[in-house]
Amino acid sequence: MNTPKLNAEEQVEQLNALVLSYLGMAPKQPTILGGPVPPFDIKKSNIHDTKKEFLQELKAIEALINHANGILEIFLADETDSDGEHRIMTGRLRYVIDFNNIRDRKRHPDGTAIGLVQHNITQTGFSHNLLMMLVDVVSATQKRHAELKDQEKEFWALSHRAPNYHARTIALRFARLWAQERRARPTFGTSKDGNHPSTDFGRALAQVFSILGIRADVRKAAEWALEQLEEKDWNPPRNYLRDGLFGAMEADTQQVSTLHNALSDSVNTGKKGPQS
Repeated sequence: MNTPKLNAEEQVEQLNALVLSYLGMAPKQPTILGGPVPPFDIKKSNIHDTKKEFLQELKAIEALINHANGILEIFLADETDSDGEHRIMTGRLRYVIDFNNIRDRKRHPDGTAIGLVQHNITQTGFSHNLLMMLVDVVSATQKRHAELKDQEKEFWALSHRAPNYHARTIALRFARLWAQERRARPTFGTSKDGNHPSTDFGRALAQVFSILGIRADVRKAAEWALEQLEEKDWNPPRNYLRDGLFGAMEADTQQVSTLHNALSDSVNTGKKGPQS
């Protein structure tokens, strides 16, 4: 008897229950559009039809990283800016951005969710929030860049399409979530009777595959995913960039020096963007 296929909302609800059970991770709050939010990205990784399409996205991702970093760098006072001229200049830029946001923005009704978000962003400083969001843009695009480089190595470097690629991608995303939440490298093993997964991670991954309707060898996908993990996945370095930005709530021209101190340590490592 075939198990009925779950719809998207049922899949998310069951995944949230699974990670709550294994990792103690509470479901994320629904987005403004409503509906449950999955505990990790479950969308099928974009397997491009041609290498041209793949390279087009890779180029776009690298451009996004470089441009977002470029905007952040504009608001960083150079270390040689001993007389503070750069800070003064960026202070003027931020004033212009904030002033025009207040003057020209199209107002949404204050009683709506979008109106509340817009009001809060304006009240706490549009330019300040812009920089914080750009940090998130860089973080998200860097993750996608890493995924594309994995695809390049595992997919486009081959003369044929890699088997069960979607299974590998889901296994890797789940392994990284597991490592992040447990602060330990996940392990995989099989039992002597029936070759079933014998570790919590393996059993949980098998359930993930079942929920998402992925028909693949759990062991092969898990072993491949675990080989891709690095120490930073279970022992991440402290994010001075985020700590610094979210600790600064005042949104005036004096924030530029705070941003400089918080951003310079982290952005320098990615100034030139990813290398092809």
